[in-house]
Amino acid sequence: MAKVNHIEDIQVQGRIKSLYSTYCKIKEKGEDRVKDRVGIRILCQTIADCYTLLGLLHAKYQYLADEFDDYISMPKENGYQSIQTTLKWTGKVTAEVQIRTFEMHEFNEFGPASHIAYKYGQKQGGVGYKWVKDLVGWQKSDKGIKNYRIKVLTDFIYVFTPKGDTLQLPKGASGLDFAYRVHTRLGDCCNGIKINGKIAKMGTELKTGDMVEVLNCKKVNANESWLDLVKTTSARDCIRQAIIKENDRMRHE
Repeated sequence: MAKVNHIEDIQVQGRIKSLYSTYCKIKEKGEDRVKDRVGIRILCQTIADCYTLLGLLHAKYQYLADEFDDYISMPKENGYQSIQTTLKWTGKVTAEVQIRTFEMHEFNEFGPASHIAYKYGQKQGGVGYKWVKDLVGWQKSDKGIKNYRIKVLTDFIYVFTPKGDTLQLPKGASGLDFAYRVHTRLGDCCNGIKINGKIAKMGTELKTGDMVEVLNCKKVNANESWLDLVKTTSARDCIRQAIIKENDRMRHE
């Protein structure tokens, strides 16, 4: 970690585009379009630091106006955030520079799943965060190889409790499946679901990285319509048992 102009905890990463990649880009777009032969990424703590670093670079080096993009103030549709600028470095060499916070970098590299894990995993010593980061990393590194790890990613999702604990559920599982996975009673008395802080229908399909909170009350709400809202056999069995018990209770009243 470095310190620049009173900005602490800066990390600078660099790479030089391979000759083959450069050749392919020249062939596709022409020599004048290759502006990123040298790439530099600067990671810092805050958005304010990002813009301060940008100002320092533009004060020292000329930059190509048509190669400048501010995806912090105007993020891409997929949530990607970064400042991208291309500097005239030495001679005819230009350098593409990306400036972003550490949190933006994790989102950009590993997607929304790791972003949510980052938020809630920090409270658990980063365990949840590392869990999803490893999963996505496996998927990227195996390049289509059919093995156990890819099967896990294909067949299951990984979601989080408000405390940052990770739960594995089959792909297609709903918020109601989540409630029953946490505890049978929590499922039986469920009267609402929050996904990533927003109220959602109990049958909403969950995705890896979702943070799920179960809203419940003291009375049993389980009913036959719930059987169509769940994916897991265990949740379906619990719902049937709750219905039988509730019918027996009503007959004896």
